[in-house]
Amino acid sequence: QLTDNAGTANESPFVTADGRHIYFESTRDGTRNIWRMDIDGQQPVQITFSKKENNYFPAVSPDGAWLFYLQKNQNANVIWRRSLADGKEEMLTEPGRYSPDSFISISLDGKFLAFNNLLKKVADGAAKSEQIGVIPTDGSAPAQFYDLPANAKSVIWATDGHALTYAENLREESLIWRMD
Repeated sequence: QLTDNAGTANESPFVTADGRHIYFESTRDGTRNIWRMDIDGQQPVQITFSKKENNYFPAVSPDGAWLFYLQKNQNANVIWRRSLADGKEEMLTEPGRYSPDSFISISLDGKFLAFNNLLKKVADGAAKSEQIGVIPTDGSAPAQFYDLPANAKSVIWATDGHALTYAENLREESLIWRMD
């Protein structure tokens, strides 16, 4: 066990490429923020300090230079990029232009982020229309979008960085897809 009585939620662990740290989201300060701990659970350090917004799904670039995370608030969801050298942050997605929702995933070469883009919720919130958005991690180009089944919740990058793999869970079967 790496966390002990620290908030009501400790979720979305992300192990850095060098295997030294685990980044995760935690409510230990009262708001969902990003934290880092050593691989053995020692030395937890708070990385983001939002008081109103909640921060989710940490992902660190393979070179350890950048932290990416999804920030949710009442008005819009936004993906942020934070320098791990100096703490400087910049918004990668504009509020209202995209609607990242339930995951972000960094390519193994560190050049791209995939996220699910929520298009709309049906009245009772049960059904959603979603896409996979892919943006360069340096923010140099707008997102490209690909259709995603409503029941696919996350994607994983192929080792070549050019394809995404996801599971589609249907009532009668579960399928794994690769999207080039």
